[in-house]
Amino acid sequence: MSEETVTGANIQTRVLSVQENGQKEEAAKEDILEIELPTGNDLAVLQALGGTLGPYEESGRVSFQGIRRKLGLHQETLSRSLHRLEREGLIQKINQDYAISERGESIVAGIKSPQALPAIFGEVYAIPIMRAIIPPDASISEIERSLSHRWFGSLRWFGSSKREDSTILSWITEDGKIKLFARISEGYLSIESEATTKDAMTQAVAAAYEVFDHISHHLRTQNTTVLFATQDKNAAAGYFHVA
Repeated sequence: MSEETVTGANIQTRVLSVQENGQKEEAAKEDILEIELPTGNDLAVLQALGGTLGPYEESGRVSFQGIRRKLGLHQETLSRSLHRLEREGLIQKINQDYAISERGESIVAGIKSPQALPAIFGEVYAIPIMRAIIPPDASISEIERSLSHRWFGSLRWFGSSKREDSTILSWITEDGKIKLFARISEGYLSIESEATTKDAMTQAVAAAYEVFDHISHHLRTQNTTVLFATQDKNAAAGYFHVA
């Protein structure tokens, strides 16, 4: 009898545990549903921070001016949107930048058809420009710090994102037509760009050289091995040189 009673109690405990977990999941879903879904500019800003607008986008930290240039919003309009999103707990401000929160990510993930990119983007091409070996004695965090919030040519700082195996730093032009990405991963630096015209690509290549030269200069000041640039096999000849 006692053995049957214990078994029955264990089964009852498991049933209650399953029911409690189910109630918690339902409560979490209701909490999300209770959030007033952002619309218009607020939704566009949330999606920009959530990495759902355009190729190569990933959530991370984005500067105020970076969001403004990307979406073409007026400063006051953007400021109001960011204030509302932060008040709702959908984003958070980290020093000079903004990042989407877990709550915001849950909303972005539930939107199947993200808003279209602004018309100025047109058809976007992702083009590799150069690839360089990062010296083993180089400090990746110091390289990131030296590049963060800096401008190169016509490219202005946009933001950064981190993954388990890489860090991505990005820049954007004032009109939002060109984006440049510097990826640091597994001992390599890769610089890529999104451009819609030949002239835009020329600007991107020039900015990529500036990024490369900046890192080379930074490594020299740190008494670190100088970078060695290699030509990407998919890029046009004549873009690269040995620093």
